[in-house]
Amino acid sequence: LTLTAARAAAAAEVLGARVVIPAHVDGWAHFTEGVDEFAAAFDQAGIGGRLRVAPHGEWIDL
Repeated sequence: LTLTAARAAAAAEVLGARVVIPAHVDGWAHFTEGVDEFAAAFDQAGIGGRLRVAPHGEWIDL
């Protein structure tokens, strides 16, 4: 399933997601949006605090 940043933010709201970790949002040339666009879309939707970006190969606490 591939979503635009805005649709991912809308899906997070509809699903009541407490945390969203985007996967494969960067590093693939055919994707037109990256982490910055995701952050902007989530901020615009008022749920920027739910977005957690995990650097490649690093663990994060949820």
